[in-house]
Amino acid sequence: MIEAVVGPAYDSELESLVTMALSASSGGMSLKEIADGILAIEDWRISLA
Repeated sequence: MIEAVVGPAYDSELESLVTMALSASSGGMSLKEIADGILAIEDWRISLA
């Protein structure tokens, strides 16, 4: 899913952050919500760099 959203160049840190976020979600999420969340995490990481 991460590769489909951000492309094949994602790293293990992004994978870990996405995995933690999805694990912390108590309810179900749509594919759009997951994709939006992945993009938000990636944007957040870029803003910190």
